[in-house]
Amino acid sequence: MRVNVYFEFLFVGKNEDAFVKNYFYELDEEERGEEAVKGGKLFMNFEMMNNLALGEDVGEFLFQTVKKCFFKKLEEDPYVRFEEALKVVNQEIAVMQQEKQFKFISNINVVLGAIVGDELFISQAGESEAYLIRRKHVSIISEGLSEGERSHSEVFLNIANGTLEKGDVVIFSSNKLLRFISKSELGSISTESTITRSLQKLKDFLKSEIQNKTVIFGIRIEGMSEVQGSSAKEKQFKLPSIPLLNKEKAFSYVKKFTFFFSYISVVSRYFRKFSGMGKKHILIVIFLCFFILAVGVIAVKKRNDEQKKIASLEQILVDAQEDMNIAETKGNFDKATAGIKLEEARTKALEVVDSGVHYNKARQLLDKIEELRNSLDGIVKMKEGVDYTVFADLSQKRSNVDSLGIMKAKDSLYVYEYNALYRIVLHSIEDPLTIDENESVVTGSYFEDRDSLLFLTKSNRVIEYKDGQFVFMDTEDGNWHGGVGIQGYSNKVYILSPIENQIWRYVRRRDNYSGSESYNRNADLQGTVSMAIDGNVYALKSTGEIIKLYTGEKQNYRIMKEPLVPMTAPVKIFTELDMSQIYVMEPLNKRVLIYNKDSQSGNLVYSGQYIFDDIPEMKDFFVDKVSNKLYLLDKTKVYEAKL
Repeated sequence: MRVNVYFEFLFVGKNEDAFVKNYFYELDEEERGEEAVKGGKLFMNFEMMNNLALGEDVGEFLFQTVKKCFFKKLEEDPYVRFEEALKVVNQEIAVMQQEKQFKFISNINVVLGAIVGDELFISQAGESEAYLIRRKHVSIISEGLSEGERSHSEVFLNIANGTLEKGDVVIFSSNKLLRFISKSELGSISTESTITRSLQKLKDFLKSEIQNKTVIFGIRIEGMSEVQGSSAKEKQFKLPSIPLLNKEKAFSYVKKFTFFFSYISVVSRYFRKFSGMGKKHILIVIFLCFFILAVGVIAVKKRNDEQKKIASLEQILVDAQEDMNIAETKGNFDKATAGIKLEEARTKALEVVDSGVHYNKARQLLDKIEELRNSLDGIVKMKEGVDYTVFADLSQKRSNVDSLGIMKAKDSLYVYEYNALYRIVLHSIEDPLTIDENESVVTGSYFEDRDSLLFLTKSNRVIEYKDGQFVFMDTEDGNWHGGVGIQGYSNKVYILSPIENQIWRYVRRRDNYSGSESYNRNADLQGTVSMAIDGNVYALKSTGEIIKLYTGEKQNYRIMKEPLVPMTAPVKIFTELDMSQIYVMEPLNKRVLIYNKDSQSGNLVYSGQYIFDDIPEMKDFFVDKVSNKLYLLDKTKVYEAKL
């Protein structure tokens, strides 16, 4: 026998102190035919505590090792294949543990399962558990599997196996669910029509109980079928199907035939009544009868078409809701798929809105989709006067002010435009200072090592503002390179020049700067628009790509959990030494995105975003790491937001 399997994922809890993920694999039946049936399906529920970066590597390595071994010798008994795969995993994980020089096995909670034909094989380690729900009765089928003498390098010890039946629900969980839910409550989820609905019901039970993130794998056995090799497969697809009428459709046909026979009866009576008339009158009566019949048929067809349209739109809303449910389930471990499903749901809901039918239902669904998207992406919509306020209005000093940038130096904020500098102290704006009568500023930054402000001009000159004086700075080779960003770090100044595909570095001397040095060695900096330094150098492209360099070498790293709406036209990146986040501003979508720095892996992990719909034109920003405040600049105003 072979079981028809449907499965789905679920994440519950918010605290992210562990790496959690579900894995699944089966051979492609279209390509491998009978081999795919013999191979079966492989499932894994995995959690590694206290080390997110290592957890991802260990989980992937463990599953790939099992997969490679389990599907290698398909002619062997499935139990033998499963047992052999566990032995290989124990050996390979031991080697990996030695290479990492870290005994991580005690941090692992895992359930590994395989379904071949109608038989289930499982093994387990740590706190993870597996449950079988059969006719609402719950059994812990993983109980005792991790008991016994274990070396520090072994993950799996024992195997359990058994036969599955139609209607069975199998649950793999990284946490012991019966701490938070009764057996009767857990058993009740098997009565739902689909595994997706079952997991949604389970989530409703658990969401107020579980704090630590828990990953759950749900498997439902929908039916059984005979397996007789490839010929059975051909026979299955060639069986004739006889369409049957459902009740609603049958009733519509009855109404049509009733109308037709009533019509014939009326016509017959008219013919009997007017049988004494002449042919001309009879023809007129016949014509009128057929005309009435035609109108009736058209009206019935129109009504049926409308009913079909309404039913079709209802189904579209049901499908959209299902897409949204899938997105919610997958959002915590597979944001890319969740984003696709949400967009599919949104498209379907908009189709119903445009039709004018079920308008209110479709609008409510769109609101829920938007709410879920915001939740998955950690979006905070900031409202002026509530979440942020106007800190300073520069138009009070100059009506035609057109700000370029903002920076902080000790106890003061500074805003600059092409030829003027504004100092703001405790919400008080001082009169603007002229940077230079002839130069036009392109960009600027605070140089902490010198406690000064630096300005790069269109004519490729650098002006330093210190102690109330603007001074043109010289280099030993008499040459400053032009660029789109200038940044002081330690005793050096860096200029980002995308046209030259280079970051130029200058060392501060006593009264001037050294000649230019090429910092970039192997990165493509074409199209970069901004730069930030914390020891690493981050260069932001207008496409949203963030290039990371260290000692001039491009670093290979990943951005984890990227936002559902990718960056399309960012203009500014910001971070500093001893700051755990990187911030990126994208005026097109009026948002500031936040990425956490993973100190162990070097990766960036997308965390969330702030949206400022009420700010007309975002020009620049910075984050004060001491006060934990975000300062935003538009053409005339500075805004302050508490993070």
